[in-house]
Amino acid sequence: MPYLQFTHDKHDHNPFCYECWSSIKRYTGRACSTCGLPIPSAVTCLCGGHLRKNPPFSRILCYGIYEGGLKELIHLLKCKGIIRIVKPLDYLLLELCPKIMTSLYLVPLHPKKLMEREFNH
Repeated sequence: MPYLQFTHDKHDHNPFCYECWSSIKRYTGRACSTCGLPIPSAVTCLCGGHLRKNPPFSRILCYGIYEGGLKELIHLLKCKGIIRIVKPLDYLLLELCPKIMTSLYLVPLHPKKLMEREFNH
C-alpha cells in the first residue's frame, strides 16, 4: 500500500500509528456469501443463519474481520467523523475489487444517522 508507507507514527497528521496500520490484515478464509462472516464448512458458502433463505445477490466482498485495528479505523470514520481515513480505506478496498466488476451497490445511511454524522460513509 504505497499511501501507507509515509504514515510512520505521525499522529499530528494521522490518527493511526504504523503498528496499528500494519495489524490490519485481509481475511482470506472461507466466508458466508451473504454476511461475510467466517464459516468453518467447505461444503457450503452460507453461514447457519443464511442457509434457510438464499441471498438476493451472488457475492459479497469483505476486507477483514470487524475487530481490532480495522474496527477502530472504521469507528474513527463512522462515529468520530475523521474523514482523512477515507483514502487509506479506499486502498484497502481496492485490493478486493476484481478486474471486471459488473456492479457496486452502496448501502444508504438512515436519514437520522446522516443528520448525526453529517456525511454518508
